Amino acid sequence: MKKFIKEFFCISFFSSLFLSYSLKFYFPLFPGYILFQAMAFGVFCFWIYGMGKEREECISSVFWYFLAWSLWGFFSTFWAKDSWIVMESLQENITILCFFIGSSSILCKDKDFRQNIGYILIWILGILGLAYFANLIFYSFSLEGRFRYPFANPNLAGSILGFAFVFCSGYFLCSKKYIGALALAIPFLVLLFFSHSKSSLLSSSIATFTFLYIFIPEIRIFLSLSIFLSLSIFFSRFSYFFDKVWASLEIRLYLWEGAWNMICHDPLRFIVGYGPGNFFSQYPNFQSPEIFSAYYAAEIVESPHNFYLEVWAEYGLIGLFLFLFLSWKMLQASWAIYKKSSLEKEKSIACGLCMGIVMVLVDAFFSVSFSYLHGQVFWILAAIWLSSSSVKKAVFFDGKKFFVQCIFFLCCFIFIFFLKFYTLNFLAFHRHYRMALQSRKDLLEKMSNVPQPAWENLYTLEWRCTMGSVLCDFYDSGWKEESLLVFTRLEECMPKFGFFWLYKAMLYARQGEKEKSDGCFILFAAKNPFSCDLWLYWSMAAKNQNADVLKMLETSRFYKKKYPHDLTPSLGEALALHILGKRHESVAIMKELQAWAKARFQKWPVRKNEKILEITEKYLEFF
Repeated sequence: MKKFIKEFFCISFFSSLFLSYSLKFYFPLFPGYILFQAMAFGVFCFWIYGMGKEREECISSVFWYFLAWSLWGFFSTFWAKDSWIVMESLQENITILCFFIGSSSILCKDKDFRQNIGYILIWILGILGLAYFANLIFYSFSLEGRFRYPFANPNLAGSILGFAFVFCSGYFLCSKKYIGALALAIPFLVLLFFSHSKSSLLSSSIATFTFLYIFIPEIRIFLSLSIFLSLSIFFSRFSYFFDKVWASLEIRLYLWEGAWNMICHDPLRFIVGYGPGNFFSQYPNFQSPEIFSAYYAAEIVESPHNFYLEVWAEYGLIGLFLFLFLSWKMLQASWAIYKKSSLEKEKSIACGLCMGIVMVLVDAFFSVSFSYLHGQVFWILAAIWLSSSSVKKAVFFDGKKFFVQCIFFLCCFIFIFFLKFYTLNFLAFHRHYRMALQSRKDLLEKMSNVPQPAWENLYTLEWRCTMGSVLCDFYDSGWKEESLLVFTRLEECMPKFGFFWLYKAMLYARQGEKEKSDGCFILFAAKNPFSCDLWLYWSMAAKNQNADVLKMLETSRFYKKKYPHDLTPSLGEALALHILGKRHESVAIMKELQAWAKARFQKWPVRKNEKILEITEKYLEFF
């Protein structure tokens, strides 16, 4: 048992990154970040502790390219457009770099442990697969189940299950263990189908065909015929397949267009990027309002669903080239090990990782998974294993024990700094935020008492925006100024976040500030004229004489004419006409809107169309 203590610990640790998922935290995967940060510090300290002694160190090109990529991400914080958002990405980059250096050192030192990485990965992926399967059974394979344990996102589930399928296929087929390939790879493929992740299924298929074509020359003719037949079927039923994927493709096209506009806006940012985490904060300035007319539109865009565009936007063309060179070196290294190694285990691991890297790189074109740390974990492990393939004896700071001790204590200080002022701060924030949302009494007070972290990120901004909703629901002229400041801080950071202008408009309406209320409604309409909530809240304010109904009518007609393909602004027109007493015109518009929403809902039953149907049905029932 003691012989495999490292393997057992490794399996337990990486499984716990996902199995620590907890609905008690508002951000479900947050506990995994704490575990990863602690492990990264531990292995990095192990590397620091070994300085001054002769040991084997990594000299492979993968190691140096990974180091260059990570350091570029670190230095990018100095020219970030929005400095208030960089801390989350900065600590994540530092954590990954520490984990990479420390873990690479361990694999360089322990050759037997390195040879067992294949089995370790299979165990980790198998545990996650079983947990996901049990969760799907519990939720009767429903959509809700795909957003639950242990991945919290179908895209992330598909990416990891796809990696598991191709890695197991490559690992066992390379060693000619066909029963193992069938027994493990096929169940992962079945779970991949259950995840309904189209991008992961496509990328897994490409990786599998690439592997079979290169590694098994005898079946190339059969594979070529299979590909030709598949493409023939695809093009013969192109309209059918296109309709099936259009909703997912539509929103991605809007996201990619906005990301490209962001990249090309400034020549300097084209080269060096906007800085870590700045895609999220800067993207609203470049997105088209039409994105909200898409079937799968969302008020908050965290990622462009294309990791390459995200890297280009945040780290510039230089960062993108570094990432592509690193990925190419990883593929080269895995291929070289497969061709030259005399060890069967090493060849099998290299083969599986080569397939996995191809799958991940293709998946990164379409999926959001690679934007999250949990989606990068297995790619990082592949880089660590490949970087330890080439080593040499070396001594850092020979005879300088005091200097090494100073470095060690400096690293401890930096870790404690991040732990206290970032990790534990956000842990307390998430816990109190979740408790406040679940509270039925004193909601305003509990939301106000949520401890504010030292730095902002997506979830602090969401808390501030939600505070606007709470303030509207519990309006009181005797508010504490602190509660209002929690909400209005958004205007300094990111005024286009979520429903900020809409909630601010309602607050002005509650205060009787008619002109200011209309101004905020118009600002929100410029951002998203396809929001049902916009026209409902504006009509409520207008009905109570706290907003100008004529401005509402003028604005709705303007956007109806500008975007004739989406009739949602007609809702504002109909409600404005109703308030003005023109019921016949209002009913006619509502009938037209109902027919349009019904046709869209039958094609894609998304919440927006369902909401329009509910509103129009109730209106027509009473009027």
